[in-house]
Amino acid sequence: MAIPSLALAPGIWPGGRGCLFFRHSGRMLESSARAGELATRAVGARVLAIEPIPDTFAWLTRNVAVNGLGERMRVLNLGLGRREGRLRFTGGLDTVNQVLAEGELAEDALEVPVRTLDAVLDGQSPTRAIASDN
Repeated sequence: MAIPSLALAPGIWPGGRGCLFFRHSGRMLESSARAGELATRAVGARVLAIEPIPDTFAWLTRNVAVNGLGERMRVLNLGLGRREGRLRFTGGLDTVNQVLAEGELAEDALEVPVRTLDAVLDGQSPTRAIASDN
């Protein structure tokens, strides 16, 4: 059965069920993937989904597993930046956590590893689509 360009299908993420699929061939990278709302819909694509917040990353990995997408999706729990290191993020804000400025305080602050896009791709060919909510 051919998958149409747009079709409703099940998915799992905080706050809802159901998602809209879209066709994409080639490679796709989604930074700040949250629970995979976009990455899990890319029918036909090899996807690299990156989510820095551990609690949200758990939703992403669960969504990938529940939808049987492990063969075409690689998921990483880290942030992307100009240089490798660590960044402090707010915590406990579900999918709206954000980077903390130097010296900024937050009750549930957490620190996450950061890598460059070049290091993450490790010589692989560039992606054909990049999505980010940043």
